[in-house]
Amino acid sequence: MRASRMGAAFAAAALLVLFNAGPALADQVSLTASGTGEEEVPPGEAGATMSGELTIDTDTGAITYTVSVAGNSEPAAAAHIHRAPKGQAGDIVVPLDPQAINSGSTATAQADPALAKEIAENPDQFYLNAHSPSFQPGFARAQLAAASPGSVPTGDGSSVTTLSTLLGAALLIAGVGAIAFGVSRRRGGAAD
Repeated sequence: MRASRMGAAFAAAALLVLFNAGPALADQVSLTASGTGEEEVPPGEAGATMSGELTIDTDTGAITYTVSVAGNSEPAAAAHIHRAPKGQAGDIVVPLDPQAINSGSTATAQADPALAKEIAENPDQFYLNAHSPSFQPGFARAQLAAASPGSVPTGDGSSVTTLSTLLGAALLIAGVGAIAFGVSRRRGGAAD
């Protein structure tokens, strides 16, 4: 009986951690992007690459991003988020800071919250690109994609699972295990 109560307490704690972390994280959506000059429409600079991590706040419209480019012969003179699926060119929806992209540093852009929510919910319908004097349509393009659930970008192209997600999952597993142990002990004791 004691193990069952302890298990129920662990399970309840897990639910509190998971549900209390949920609303705070629900407004923050993590996206990634990776692409090349060849993916730009029309094709950009051969050998140019682009990668990015974005965190979109769907309440405020703030888009925090770290975008890096490599293999380009000229620095980015402009950069944007465009609306279009893979293989198509599209309209600019959010301007990005080309200096931040040239240095690979983190910056924040502001979008209308409705647009930010649309990007977060349909990332494959949007892409990043960077332009230079020789490649005005864009020297590299990277289609947006959802980051893995429960992960947070680290700023170096990788991501980690949030602590609250790990803690909640660990408490839930411990709780279920303790409940199962308590039930099996009770059944075993009733048979004796």
